[in-house]
Amino acid sequence: MPRPPHAALVPLRWRNRPFPVFPSVRPLVLATSTSLALAACGERGIVSPQLDTGAAEHGHGDGGDNGTGDDGGAAEGDGGSPSSVPDLRGPGPHPTHGEEGSYETSCTMATTTFTPDDADPIATVILAHGFSRGRAQVAGWAEDLASWGFRAVAPDLCHASILDTDHEANGNDLARLGALLEGDIIFAGHSAGGLAALLAGVASPEARGVVTLDLVDSGDLGLQAAPDLAIPLWAMLGEASACNADGNGDAVVAIVPRSRAWRITGADHCDFENETDALCTAFCGGTDDRFDELEIHEVIGALLTAAALAASGETWADAAWWEEGGDPARELVDEGLLSRP
Repeated sequence: MPRPPHAALVPLRWRNRPFPVFPSVRPLVLATSTSLALAACGERGIVSPQLDTGAAEHGHGDGGDNGTGDDGGAAEGDGGSPSSVPDLRGPGPHPTHGEEGSYETSCTMATTTFTPDDADPIATVILAHGFSRGRAQVAGWAEDLASWGFRAVAPDLCHASILDTDHEANGNDLARLGALLEGDIIFAGHSAGGLAALLAGVASPEARGVVTLDLVDSGDLGLQAAPDLAIPLWAMLGEASACNADGNGDAVVAIVPRSRAWRITGADHCDFENETDALCTAFCGGTDDRFDELEIHEVIGALLTAAALAASGETWADAAWWEEGGDPARELVDEGLLSRP
């Protein structure tokens, strides 16, 4: 995805940093999440989280009853639709800056935080990377989110390496980080980071929502936790492969009480990173050539942006991008790029 002039920031120094990823490590290889906000909506306040609102029933885009007693809509807010629905593919209107820092969780967790230069953040999105990866692999999404008006924090997970793998601890660390950052929090993550985001969401019922990118379960932690997620989930799923444990995240997403999900046709595990690298693409890249990689990448970013906006109370973003009858979701479904899992 092309970067705007203001985007040549902190992540550039990491993009060629090596990470130990091996093909024998099946379950969780990456991480991300991405673009989530909209300054085009103008000034507005963020309401406190409402646990009785959220996404529609998994597998449906009609906004029908999801078994929780609500109408299946997105998180409450002003819900007003802009005069025309913005195209969320690509960076937003705000210049951004990135700052490196750290927070004390179960380790000293290094972070990069991107914020918009000319607006108060809509909410904070915590973006977690995948197994044996690092915050460089989600920094591009974080920067895009900031350009749409969010504060986006990309941490290095404490327990996501071959020598130290503890997904429950990663979930607890993200929940702790959310408490330290305060305000309206959205947890997001790719692969193992998606699992950590889910676990953090279960531990943080006051959060706005969870967004996962090709979530990969491990030891049935996700299956056990999913029914207890009290906040909305927006999930993107790639094609099944060894790198996402043959798509085992599908079963997790299916039992979350309030969730929306899209499968992105032709998306491999690396497509959900921003930036990815040769270590990922050598082992996990390439499922088919039905759709151009840039088109897939832009749609992933747009869906992440829309999910974060929906979690922040912008119901139009949910309707446009996460309901089958929405525009442009309907067009993407007709093209075959999006489908329900």
